[in-house]
Amino acid sequence: MEALPPIGKEYHQRYKLVNDRLPKQVAERVAQQLSALLQWEQQMAEQQQQQQADLHLREQQVAEQQQQADLHLREQQVAEQQH
Repeated sequence: MEALPPIGKEYHQRYKLVNDRLPKQVAERVAQQLSALLQWEQQMAEQQQQQQADLHLREQQVAEQQQQADLHLREQQVAEQQH
């Protein structure tokens, strides 16, 4: 049977856990970057929603203009037939 390594200062330094806590400054930087990323994602989502709303509005305007043009053309055709 093998002897286990001693549990002491040297052991902990050589076998430091990967999941150990990050140093405070690193953790703060990571938190700031994550916050900035989340804000950017929110801004992109809002911009996309605004672009979709603008596109929908423009489509409605084009459809209304087309209806008005069709109506005007029909009125002209009716007026020509009456003469």
